[in-house]
Amino acid sequence: MHLNEERFQSEAYAMAQQRKYDEEHAKLNQVFEDLKRREPGVFKCGICFDDFQEDVVARVSHAIIHSAGDVSMVMSATDPGVVDEVMLTQLGLSQEQYDIFVEMQLAAFSIIIHCRRCKESIFVDKNEYQETEILVCPLQRCNYTWCKACSQQIDIGGPQHSCDGSSELKHLMGQRGWKHCPGCKTPAEKIEGCNHMTCSAPGCNTHFCYKCGGSIIQSVKREEISTAVSAHFRRLCELFEYPGRLTR
Repeated sequence: MHLNEERFQSEAYAMAQQRKYDEEHAKLNQVFEDLKRREPGVFKCGICFDDFQEDVVARVSHAIIHSAGDVSMVMSATDPGVVDEVMLTQLGLSQEQYDIFVEMQLAAFSIIIHCRRCKESIFVDKNEYQETEILVCPLQRCNYTWCKACSQQIDIGGPQHSCDGSSELKHLMGQRGWKHCPGCKTPAEKIEGCNHMTCSAPGCNTHFCYKCGGSIIQSVKREEISTAVSAHFRRLCELFEYPGRLTR
């Protein structure tokens, strides 16, 4: 009887140990399955074509791969993303790369201009840049002014700027009293002599009065020219101008 009781207790103990083992084994299997489900997938780099575990790849609509201090970014054309300050901490950029990143951020709402005089490069508001036609260096020690279209310097307080120089030439001609040929509009300056001017532009053949700027005749025939010139200066203007002489 005593032996049977010991045997029963021994079997009960063995069964209890088996149940404990089975429970622990089940828990371990559950942990293993959980870990297996959490195991990072494999990412194939589209640049170097190597395989990487996804736990070393940061995903923000694109992939950033860290390998031996190198950083590669694989952008997805169908799923673009934005790299922000948080992502920068994972990129491990150098100072030079960070400066480029800052410049790219600024480019969203500003534009860089280069001043010829002070040789500096400055960011300016993009909207203001697009609306203006005249650029002024924002540095107070410089204030160089130039045309955005042709890059020529503009003289503040001078004649109105024109990229082809026509406005400046018109202003200069007004100051010097120069005249345009009424036939071909070529500028002409009388240095000395009479007011009868002959246009030197090829094929023009216009004769005009420097005094009034009017056309006299357009011809190559001497007799016609002589008659027209005599008639103009006999009736309208003085052929020669003398200091102190009253003019018509």
